[in-house]
Amino acid sequence: MDLQNKNQILQMTYVNVLADTIYYFSKEGILDKVVEEKKKKSLETGKVMVEKLNITNSESVFTFLSEVFNCAVWDIDKTDVGFIAVAKGCRLCAQVKKTGGESPCNLYCLNPMEGMVKGINSSLEFKVHETLWDRNQCKVEISGMTDPM
Repeated sequence: MDLQNKNQILQMTYVNVLADTIYYFSKEGILDKVVEEKKKKSLETGKVMVEKLNITNSESVFTFLSEVFNCAVWDIDKTDVGFIAVAKGCRLCAQVKKTGGESPCNLYCLNPMEGMVKGINSSLEFKVHETLWDRNQCKVEISGMTDPM
């Protein structure tokens, strides 16, 4: 098996494991508590994560994660004070909707990304305008002091 096929299998397996976890967190009624606790942890560990992954600017948080996990592909549109990241599809959202869980967006995507963005520059604002869970795109705006993009 070639490296590309192995990578695709790992990416699909990863999405299925996360979807399974969301299903059971939802079923047990603990998803909101887990999301809340993990958000705090993501904000505390964001700086360490970007250092370990060698991510040096906030835009790269979105592009790096797209390349590695191939779950949601983010398009970046620069603005005067930052950028807007938009994803039109997400494998995890689609899988969780099929299995009957609740939204995975904050737990596995948005909160970790916010932690990493703020780990690069704590003064940046991370604003979620909409998600694929409720609408037909995920839209996140990063604004504030510009970092090296």
